[in-house]
Amino acid sequence: MSLMLWHLSHTHGLTSLIDCKSLNPFSHSFNTVRGLFSQPFLPFFQHCTWALLSTLSPILSTLYVGSSLNPFSHSFNTVRGLFSQPFLPFFQHCTWALLSTLSPILSTLYVGSSLNPFSHSFNTVRGLFSQPFLPFFQHCTWALLSTLSPILSTLYVGSSLNPFSHSFNTSPMARKENQTIIITDKYQMRTWARTMRSLSNTIALVPTMGFLHDGHLSLIQEAHNHSQLVVVSIYVNPSQFAPSEDLSTYPSDFDGDIRKLMDVPGGVDVVFHPHNLYDYGVESAMDCAGMPDVSCLEESGSGHETWVRVERLEKGMCGRSRPVFFRGVATVVAKLFNIVDPDVAVFGKKDYQQWRIIRRMVRDLDFSINVVGFEIVRDADGLAMSSRNCKAYWLYPKSAAERGELNCKRLKNLVADEIQEAGGELDYAEIVEQESLEVMEEIKSPVVILIAAWFGKVRLIDNIEINI
Repeated sequence: MSLMLWHLSHTHGLTSLIDCKSLNPFSHSFNTVRGLFSQPFLPFFQHCTWALLSTLSPILSTLYVGSSLNPFSHSFNTVRGLFSQPFLPFFQHCTWALLSTLSPILSTLYVGSSLNPFSHSFNTVRGLFSQPFLPFFQHCTWALLSTLSPILSTLYVGSSLNPFSHSFNTSPMARKENQTIIITDKYQMRTWARTMRSLSNTIALVPTMGFLHDGHLSLIQEAHNHSQLVVVSIYVNPSQFAPSEDLSTYPSDFDGDIRKLMDVPGGVDVVFHPHNLYDYGVESAMDCAGMPDVSCLEESGSGHETWVRVERLEKGMCGRSRPVFFRGVATVVAKLFNIVDPDVAVFGKKDYQQWRIIRRMVRDLDFSINVVGFEIVRDADGLAMSSRNCKAYWLYPKSAAERGELNCKRLKNLVADEIQEAGGELDYAEIVEQESLEVMEEIKSPVVILIAAWFGKVRLIDNIEINI
């Protein structure tokens, strides 16, 4: 390393760059940049790496004296064609050679550390230009800039133009306080997730359909207890609405949602807000983009024909009156799991049957995801916070059960009477075993009371667990 320091202190590559001050590629602050892998920052990242190659190639070339395989024999003093094909792969190859040559030296700086970014074998270029390896390659190059900046900074002692005075020690995609990335493309979302996982970060996903309230925000705070990074998806899933249901009536306030997310303690790293997860491009004869109020189902949809069903648990309760609902929920959640690839997913227990179905799907399909069920957040009167408000009708059977009434039929009749008196129409009131969702006739073990009712055109649900 001391020999390398000597070489760097006597090279003129970086000095020549400073002489042309308007072209200084190191004048940017790398500590606050979030979009490393997206345009337009990626060309700038490549330009800085090119300058690094230009500076170090005369030194590294000496390692290949007499060899016809010198990867540093190219003149790096021109950037003509740098960002175009087929030159970009050559640029990546040279950077890879730079990492390969320097990693044994730089690795010594991380002896005893589990976070060594140079522990990878750079002696093979297998998969270099393909996903998900390219983000890892970029991360390693970033680590190279981070490691060399204190050394290169010595070239500018006494100069006010030191391009290495910035800190490179923060990941370029690390979220600043109260700053959130909004991603709308599923491929970009997958790239972000794979990149973060390659950096040994854990990810929690909080799936929502937007119009966020304090109940949703509590799920996000719970997610922070289980992971380092939090992704919130906002997507009104058309496949869980039957063709007879009006998708347009579901409330939406995306700008308001973002403002609320910015105020969540700990923040949100990414908001995944795709336009249409059932749009398959030119292969699709129709898609939901042209039919915003229609469900993506059967002939009316975009040709999607693969569905996830949890056959037993989806029967009864909400599945009885909404036969396509849980098919759509399980399918879109599976799609989100495949795109975001989270370690943890947090769901509210307000949608109790849905939570149990997702847990069973994860178990049966071997998703390596911990599905956390978070307790219902309620108003002071016991009402579950919801995108559509309601009354806490479960209070009556719960208090009766606690007083010793264990007959499920009589308890359900209490609910029906209260809803009817309030002018509503009962969809269902069931008392079921908590995990299997089997209907109980008498309470002999932990159960959950599940209620759904119509008030005008609005359908409301609530539940409460009873552990007797």
